Amino acid sequence: MLAKVQSDPLSLDSLALLKGRGNSGALVLFEGTVRRRTGKVEIESLFYESYKEMAEASMLEILQQAGKKYSLIDAVAIHRIGSIMPGEPSVLVAAWAEHRDEAFKACREIIDQIKSKVPIWKKDILVGGKSNWHEGN
Repeated sequence: MLAKVQSDPLSLDSLALLKGRGNSGALVLFEGTVRRRTGKVEIESLFYESYKEMAEASMLEILQQAGKKYSLIDAVAIHRIGSIMPGEPSVLVAAWAEHRDEAFKACREIIDQIKSKVPIWKKDILVGGKSNWHEGN
């Protein structure tokens, strides 16, 4: 299992996430991307900041718990920090399992846990120059 926080752009190609894992019958992949709008507010970019070592340890614990709960073959979570533009990915989660139901459930639980528990902070940079920090991720 791999948990990583990085400033480099996220790319499925460079991570070779899609190759097979043992007896895997299913791979579920979630890619969270930056939206142009949140409600009526137009976003210029998002800025993510973290305590990298603590964030990676927290993400790894989330992956391991999901791995046990859903009998995963493998799981990966990678979150980007720094400035991210609309349309660019900010987080990737992949879950491999013998069956699709476990992979879907695990992937959903992993991203939900990352967003609620991992020490990564998000600031909206709005069109026009205003900004605001969010609680949670």
